[in-house]
Amino acid sequence: MGACSGVPGGNSGSGSGSSTGGTGSFTIGGSVSGLVGTGLVLTDNTTDTLTITPSSGSHVTFTFTTKVSSTYDVEVKTQPTNPAQTCTATGNKGTATANVTSVSVSCTTNPVTANIGGMLSGLQPNTQVILQNNGGDSLRLTANGSFTFKTPVTGPTDAYKVTVLTQPTNPLQICTVTNGSGTATADVTSVAVNCVLAYTIGGNVNGVVGTGLILSNTGNEQLTIASNGAFVFKNPVPMGFAYTVSVFQQPASPAQNCVVQPGTGTGTATANVTSVVINCQAVTFSVGGNVVGLAGVLPNNGPLTDNSFSIQNNLGDTTVISQNGPFTFPTPEAYNANYNISVFTGPSTQAQGCTLWNFHGVVTANVNSIVVDCSHNDWTWIDGTKTSRYATKPVYGSFTMDLRDGLQPGQPDRHV
Repeated sequence: MGACSGVPGGNSGSGSGSSTGGTGSFTIGGSVSGLVGTGLVLTDNTTDTLTITPSSGSHVTFTFTTKVSSTYDVEVKTQPTNPAQTCTATGNKGTATANVTSVSVSCTTNPVTANIGGMLSGLQPNTQVILQNNGGDSLRLTANGSFTFKTPVTGPTDAYKVTVLTQPTNPLQICTVTNGSGTATADVTSVAVNCVLAYTIGGNVNGVVGTGLILSNTGNEQLTIASNGAFVFKNPVPMGFAYTVSVFQQPASPAQNCVVQPGTGTGTATANVTSVVINCQAVTFSVGGNVVGLAGVLPNNGPLTDNSFSIQNNLGDTTVISQNGPFTFPTPEAYNANYNISVFTGPSTQAQGCTLWNFHGVVTANVNSIVVDCSHNDWTWIDGTKTSRYATKPVYGSFTMDLRDGLQPGQPDRHV
């Protein structure tokens, strides 16, 4: 009759083992950290073997299948590969007086020297793209096909990261990298760089006078507009990209409302886009003031009904004045435009002309400070010495009631 083997033990779900020894009193185990490769084999007392497989966690626990009654000696029998690693055991020897769970196996990946490369596709003829690995090793490519960076990566990390340093131009293209980063355990040939034609998105802005207008392209890029005319977003988009241009922020100082002209702000880029139109509502202000001293129709100083008295703004915008009081030109003026007021035809009720005050300037708000002064024969004399050192109190003259101003005799005339 053959001998019976010992009672099988366990590996906490992390490996498999075989036993050639006998039964004992205590189990031997611990944990493995840093394991990413495959094929790690541990032994206890040279006879009990246990294969450890990587886990998604930071540690893998293990327990040998064969119990021991006294001494134990845990060693690494086979180092892991793919990637190659070196594992060392600590707390791995002793005499068991209870179940042992303190054996620690630590694994580190062995440095390698690996070439980094892959495949380029989609690059247009007679153009070039410049790639970089780890921000330094530059590689200029002028044709589709396989490529390899000049400088291999090596330990201690063997990390690689492939990026596009300079995109192709003439025609403009956008090249993107996939499978571009990782840790090399051997030569890398899986980096993929694909290039497609690219186009700019732009158009024209009309009527902006305020500051702070910002446009947005599909929510990915913003562009500040400083003046009217053509604009182009800085970042091109790949062929077939669905773009949407919108107003992200309206202008201020003065405030305006700018909108994207319907039918121009969206589309699919199959060529450079220059058809987006942004229209900003005009900012206008009224121009006006007051008429004073106008002689009305006798006998009660009534309003003029013959349309004889008219004034103009900028030799074009004409308004008829019928009586004293406020007036406003019918056509408002744009922000920062000039205004220049003149008398077009004089009133039929008086021979004297009218004097204009504050009659020209630049429109930055509603203008209401223009004064059309039509008063006459309402001056008085002031008498006194000619030398200021000996000046005495002046002597004022007097005049009779002037219906045009509605002043009583002896009242000061506001037009003196």
